[in-house]
Amino acid sequence: MNFRSNRVLLALFILVLLATGLLISGGLLSDNAVPYGDGEHYALRALSLYGFLHTGQWMQFWNELTVPGQSLLPPHYLLFFLVPPSLASVAVYGIIQTFVTCALLAFGSYSLCRALDRPSWSPALFLLCLMQNVSLDASYFYFADTPFLAVVTIALAWQISAWRDCHWCASLLSGIGAALPFWIKPANALLFFVVFVLTEILRLLLNKMARHMPPQFLPHLGFLLLGFIPLVLAALLCGGLQSIVYLVNANETSGLFVTHLECTGLFRLLYFPLCLTFFYQTELLLFIAFLVALIAFWLKGSSAAPPSTPSSPFPEHLLLPSLIAFTAFGLFFSFGITEKEMRGLLMMLPVLWLGLFWALDRWKISPPILFAVAALYTFCAALQIFCGTFGGGFLNSGSYQLSDDWLSRFPPKHIVNPNGASLTRNLLAVIRQSVPGGGKIAVGTEQMFLTSESLTWMEQRDTALRGQSPLYHFNNFLTNQGKYSRPALLDARAILLILHPNFQYSQQVQTASNALAQFAYNQWMLHDHSAQVIPIALGPNTLLGVLIAPNEPLTDSRITQVLTATGAQELADPLAFSASTPKRFTFGECWQILFRGKSQGINP
Repeated sequence: MNFRSNRVLLALFILVLLATGLLISGGLLSDNAVPYGDGEHYALRALSLYGFLHTGQWMQFWNELTVPGQSLLPPHYLLFFLVPPSLASVAVYGIIQTFVTCALLAFGSYSLCRALDRPSWSPALFLLCLMQNVSLDASYFYFADTPFLAVVTIALAWQISAWRDCHWCASLLSGIGAALPFWIKPANALLFFVVFVLTEILRLLLNKMARHMPPQFLPHLGFLLLGFIPLVLAALLCGGLQSIVYLVNANETSGLFVTHLECTGLFRLLYFPLCLTFFYQTELLLFIAFLVALIAFWLKGSSAAPPSTPSSPFPEHLLLPSLIAFTAFGLFFSFGITEKEMRGLLMMLPVLWLGLFWALDRWKISPPILFAVAALYTFCAALQIFCGTFGGGFLNSGSYQLSDDWLSRFPPKHIVNPNGASLTRNLLAVIRQSVPGGGKIAVGTEQMFLTSESLTWMEQRDTALRGQSPLYHFNNFLTNQGKYSRPALLDARAILLILHPNFQYSQQVQTASNALAQFAYNQWMLHDHSAQVIPIALGPNTLLGVLIAPNEPLTDSRITQVLTATGAQELADPLAFSASTPKRFTFGECWQILFRGKSQGINP
C-alpha cells in the first residue's frame, strides 16, 4: 500500500480532528475544567494577557508578557487574541490551543518524514508523539510541552531539509526553526539548541569522514545564523533570559526538586532508556507490536497477499547525525540532569521513533503496519484515559525513583469532577463572605482540587479575561511534611484548613491542620476574641474544614505564638518553599544564579 502526499495530508487532517475531539470529549475543554499544576499558570497567563490586550492596558500586558516563567508567548496563542471578548472563554482558549498544537505537530511530522523520503510514516509518528504526552496527563493541552514538541519536530524537519536541498532558503528556514523553541520554553530550548549544534557538527564530521565536503557549508552556516540570531535575541529581550534564569534558580540553585537516584555509577547508563519507557507503557506497546508483527508476517507469507512495491533506499546519512546527537543528550541526561522532570525528554521522541521506523523498514515492515500499531496504541491509551480499562496507579510525572513496578504502571483514569468545581466555588463563597475586602489567604492542604491553585483558578479566570486584578491571593503554608512557611502566613487575612481525612495530602499535614484549628478555636476565638473560626460543612454532620478569620492580618508574633503552642516546625529556608514564584532578577542576581548559584544559592 503506497500513500500519496495528498492522502497523507488528508489522513493527518482527520487525525488532528480526532485528537481534538478526543480532548474535547469528557468536558476537558469546558468552563468547569480545572487545569492543575503548571497548566493553571499557563492558562491564567494567557487569559490575563488577553484581558490586558483588549482593555488597552499596555504596560500590564508587557509586564505579564516578560515576567519570568517557564514559557513565553507561544505563537499559537495569537489566534486566541483575535477572538472577540464576547466569545472568549476558557473553552475557546482550550479548543484553539489544542487544535493549533495538533496541527503544528501534524505538519512537523509530515515535513520530517517527507524530508526523509518516507511521508507514509507521518500518521504513525504523529499519533505516537501526541499520545505519549497526552496519556500522562489529560490537562496537557494547557501546558507548553506539546507545543514545544511540535515546534521541535518542525525545526528537525527544516534542518534535514536544509542538508538535503543545499539551498540558502532552506538554510535560512532551518535557522528560524532552531529559534522558534525559544518562544515557547527558553530553558528547554537551550538544551535543544545544544543538540542542534551537535547535530550540525556531527554531519560535518561524517561528511569529512566520507570525504564528501559540500561546497555550500559556509553559506549554509551564514544563512542559518541569519535566521536564528534575530529571533533568539527578540525572544531573550521579551523575557526569555529572565525565564532561563528563573528555571535555573528553581530547578538547579534552590535544590527544591533535587531527587537522589537509587541507580548510581555505571548503572546510570540504564537510566536514560528507563526514563523513555515512562512516556509509553512498555508492556502494552510491546504486546501490540508483537500482535501486529505476527499478522504482518502471516500476510507476507500468504500467497494471496500482493507483492510489496520496493521503496527507495532510506537516506540514513540525513537521520544518523540526529540519532547520535540525541543519544548523547540522553546519556548526559542520565548522568548530568537530576532536577529536571522527564518531560524534558519529550523532544527526543520524534528522532527515536524515526530510528525505530528505520530499523523496521529494513525488516520490510510496511507503513500500514506501523500505522496499525500506532492507531491501536492510541485507542488503548484513550480507553485508559477516559475509562480506566487497564487499571494501574498514579504516575508522578516528576519522579525519578526507579521502583520494581515502575514499568508496568498505567496512568489513572482522568475524571473531570463537576462536584470538585462546585466544592471549590463553595469555599470561595465562604471566603468572600468572611473576608470581603480581599487580600492574602493562607491555605493548609495541597490536595488536588483543594489547593491554592484551584482556588486561584476559580477566583481569577473570569477577572483575568476582563483585565482586572484579582481580589484574593492564595498561598500554601504547609509543606508535605507539615512544616510551616512563615512568609506564606505573614499578613494573611484568613487561613483555610481542610480537616476531612479523605482530602488530606499527608498524615503530617492532617496533624498540623488539626492542631492549628484546635488552637485557633480555643485561644483566638474563645479566649482572645481576636478571630472567628467558621466551620465549612461537606454535608450533613460532615465537617470539611474551617476558615480562621483573624480581626487583623497575621503578624510575626502571632505566627510565633502558633508555632510555640502547637509544637510545629518551621522551614529552615522558608523562601525555598516558594522558589517557583515569579520574580524579576537584577543583573547581579542573574550573574550569581548562572555562574555561582550552585555554591551560594539564591531564591526569589
